[in-house]
Amino acid sequence: MTLPKIGKPATRALNSQGIYTLEAVSQYTKSSLMEMHGVGPKAISILEQALFQHQLHFKTEVQSSLPFKLTGDVSCNHAPKRQQMIDFIVATAALDIELLRSLVTTEFIWSV
Repeated sequence: MTLPKIGKPATRALNSQGIYTLEAVSQYTKSSLMEMHGVGPKAISILEQALFQHQLHFKTEVQSSLPFKLTGDVSCNHAPKRQQMIDFIVATAALDIELLRSLVTTEFIWSV
């Protein structure tokens, strides 16, 4: 689905990042889009309405109460695997035993 009319500056900002469709918009958080020069609250509101009409939504903002920030380049081209790696690191650091039990299955391989 094409982008709704959000104004030329906002459209240019999204297009400059390779975002041409609502499906592409749904891969971003509101805050990450707001960081783009030209994308403001009005554009976000219009995008949110358009996403809702097509049963889409912005990527969920992850609120963390962890006492640390996880940064770095996890060089993995397989998004689900990369997310599982990040979940494992966070669960380990947070000592979240239940999350660790759900992540570490018989297929889990740890090599250092």
